[in-house]
Amino acid sequence: MTFKSQTPIGSVRMEKAGLQWIRFGVPVERGMLLKDEICQLIDRDHQRIPSDITAVSLWHDGTVKWVIVDALVNQSGPLFFVPTEAASKNEAASDAQQQAQVYTEADGSINVAEAYRLLPTITLHSGQSLALKVDVECNLSNRLTEHSRVHYHCVAFPLLSIELNVFHIAATCESRITIMVHNSAASEHKNGCWDLGDPNSLNIDSLSLSVYCLQQLDHVEFTGIDDNGTEMQQAVSGQVKVHQYGSGGAHWNSPVHRDKTGQVRLKAQGYRIEVDGSDDVQQGKRCEPQINVKSSGQLLKFSPKKFWQNAPAALVVSSSGFEWQLFPELTELQPGESKTWEINVGPEPDLAVFYLNPNYINQCLVLLGVNLVSRNDWASILDAGIEGASSFFAKREQCDEYGWRHFGELYADHEALYTEPDSGIFVSHYNNQYDPLLGLQLRFLGSGQTEWSELAQALKQHVFDIDLYKTQLDKAEYNNGLFWHTDHYLPALTATHRTYSTQHTAAYDGHQGGGGPGGQHCYTSGLAMHYFLTGDEQARDAVLNLMRWVRCFYNGPDSLLSRLYRFLTIDMKPGQMTNIGLVPSGYKYPLDRGTANYLNALIDGYQIEPSNGLLDEMFSVISQTVTPFDNLSLRHLDDVENAWFYIVFLQVLARYLLLKEQLEQNDSAYGYARCAFVHYASWVRENEQPYLTAPEKLEFPNDTWAAQDIRKANVLYYAAYFDPERAQKYLERAEFFWHYCIDRLSASEERSTTRILSILMQNQGVREWQQHTSASAIPMPDIQPNKFPCIGPWRRLARDAWRIARRFSWRTEWHWLKTRLVRR
Repeated sequence: MTFKSQTPIGSVRMEKAGLQWIRFGVPVERGMLLKDEICQLIDRDHQRIPSDITAVSLWHDGTVKWVIVDALVNQSGPLFFVPTEAASKNEAASDAQQQAQVYTEADGSINVAEAYRLLPTITLHSGQSLALKVDVECNLSNRLTEHSRVHYHCVAFPLLSIELNVFHIAATCESRITIMVHNSAASEHKNGCWDLGDPNSLNIDSLSLSVYCLQQLDHVEFTGIDDNGTEMQQAVSGQVKVHQYGSGGAHWNSPVHRDKTGQVRLKAQGYRIEVDGSDDVQQGKRCEPQINVKSSGQLLKFSPKKFWQNAPAALVVSSSGFEWQLFPELTELQPGESKTWEINVGPEPDLAVFYLNPNYINQCLVLLGVNLVSRNDWASILDAGIEGASSFFAKREQCDEYGWRHFGELYADHEALYTEPDSGIFVSHYNNQYDPLLGLQLRFLGSGQTEWSELAQALKQHVFDIDLYKTQLDKAEYNNGLFWHTDHYLPALTATHRTYSTQHTAAYDGHQGGGGPGGQHCYTSGLAMHYFLTGDEQARDAVLNLMRWVRCFYNGPDSLLSRLYRFLTIDMKPGQMTNIGLVPSGYKYPLDRGTANYLNALIDGYQIEPSNGLLDEMFSVISQTVTPFDNLSLRHLDDVENAWFYIVFLQVLARYLLLKEQLEQNDSAYGYARCAFVHYASWVRENEQPYLTAPEKLEFPNDTWAAQDIRKANVLYYAAYFDPERAQKYLERAEFFWHYCIDRLSASEERSTTRILSILMQNQGVREWQQHTSASAIPMPDIQPNKFPCIGPWRRLARDAWRIARRFSWRTEWHWLKTRLVRR
């Protein structure tokens, strides 16, 4: 099999020459590579790059769609995919001249290449060190790398677990190590509040990763970069300790750092370095430490990533190794919360960056309805995200969005619009609303500016660790869900990233607004993109868990009691507000962004783990939300404040149609969905106006509404593709909304707020896709009214009850009832 062109897949940029390991994801055009075939990387001089290329996703015809590449590079420049000839396959298969050596000891410690040993230790608030039990061990070897993963469970507290991962590359004597601690308990969230101090939180006195050197050491030294950019260096003969207390920023003691009592108890602004046997104490604001170890002439550098950003943190270095104190002091780990740290080991870690070629990605057609662009009419607005006083980096400093629980989060500065100027720091967390994780990655792929990637990497880790409720022990409609952003125009207080606080009661006139993950706030596309670009299994698991969670949220779990409960509280209340939204008579799902999120999660889940069952479920959601024959006057689409998010559903419906075309499935489901889309898009073209032309219909008529108008433009661009006979009319109206949005926001003082930037980033690339795409080659289908597939609530109840009864389990029924009674 041959590749159609010699388009470079991307390029490597290195700070300096020398052999480096890089890992990245790359799409492959459909039909170019069979799953069992071998391809290889070459540079511009046609020299083969040592690499492992592993397929992680397939096209529907069985050919490879996405691969993860581990490669050894030694210079900057473009890289190309070429097929591997049969004669060279043996050469490629025997490429590993040095085999990795990673193995686990009986005590659960991991030895790496006979050079050093890793072992986590934990002490709970009782002050007693607790035993860790090795539960699962997994070693995965490629030709260039070996991946060792060990799971530890605390013997006394089984819901507390630690996972230690090591990627080792023998050819470069390099390792990348992550350690994660997780509290898998469920919160009590009494009265819908999620404050710190939950009875099922774990109060951890200390958590450390100990690294012992297994060989005779010639020299150990501690180095670092201080807040002035000056390099620090200290030879270690006794013991050196660096303790980073706060972020070192101007607002280091911001109310973002409240504990369960509402107090900020950080001990100091920055760092303090103490040397054993010396009265000399160094102090500063921000330290980026590194431990250099020399043995038999070989140099290894241990570099904890984002050390000061994840304060409090400490390093204790001795002549035999070091201890990285991840939680050096009393820390509350909330139920369902985790934290992941990373350390790089090697002679010169992190000196190579890979940039995918945006033209190559567009050529592969892996982004449904999106083309990557470097610059467009609104690029100057988006540039504010990484440049100037309103950048996401600058916003971190405004409220000190630092510390192990907060770093990576985007500060929701738009929520402070209605506060008094002298009211102090207004803390509000964004929790990935409108999927800025996706938007940041699209900006990086299009522009090649590493600042976007840096923001995306930090945000992904924060979302996984803090914003996702990783437990199986709560209500099914909460387990593994995504917490809402901080409630509008209220400070986070002791709810941190979990939305509702007991201190918010007054804002609801004595009635708590309710809390917990909700289907209207479910964003999976950024996590799916991150998985395909990096191979990060945390992101993959998060997508699939979110898909299962949002399914449960809208349908309930497979329990007879749950199904009966849904029937009484939702199905039998048409036209009334329920916990999933307002469901019109004759439909199962509300026409809103929550149902759109459900459908979108199914699409993203299908991209990772394809199945016909997911395609059937997608159509079930669509057909029980909209029909091609809806009387749109009865859908009240002009009720802007309560119905605007039908536009979000249309956007995802277009994505479903593009997926069906990609799968070459011109079937009845496709025809039905396409006619429904065009039916609603025609209403958009004929009736929609910019939201702010009728501000009296809006509760808060700010320029976020102008940003939301870009969604109308995108729906109309898609409509021009799916309804080619009226394409010109759609395009004229789409261009109107496009230019209105750009013109309004270019003059707006709110244009650089987090919510507006997130909306624009999430919705980029559709206009460019339309400009480079012909009309759909599939003729417009003819759907008859008697094909309306939505079924009534009694029939749905009977069908679901029969399906559940065939797999009946008393344990499942009891779990549902117990969580319903205990956690109201």
